[in-house]
Amino acid sequence: SNKVNMRTTSVLLSVTFCMFAVSSAHRGHRQCGDGSSPTCSDGSAPVKDGDRSTPPCPDGGKPRTCADGSAPARQRGGRGICAKDERVCCDGSTPVFDGDRSTPPCSDGGRSRCSQEECVGAGTTEGAFTA
Repeated sequence: SNKVNMRTTSVLLSVTFCMFAVSSAHRGHRQCGDGSSPTCSDGSAPVKDGDRSTPPCPDGGKPRTCADGSAPARQRGGRGICAKDERVCCDGSTPVFDGDRSTPPCSDGGRSRCSQEECVGAGTTEGAFTA
């Protein structure tokens, strides 16, 4: 009985680790040099409907075209992952990381972001700060 429990635990841990590894590998998205998302070769926006069996572009390919002429590059660590000293507030204030997670880091009550570009269209009530 103890041997069965040990084996079951081992299998569950292995499956959990594999699922985490696969999901982590898909976290980063490609971004153009100007911060925009790449489009399909015909200029259309990729269809991201959650169905991974159908390609996102009409030509069967992936979105790899940038309006600025740059090549799309995978972002380090995926969206939203950056060093604390690189984070900004959408209202232009400097985020405060005092260890008290019950108070938000930004003076407007919002979350900090990795760049001002993430503030635009972030689905929040925070406006983008323009200097």
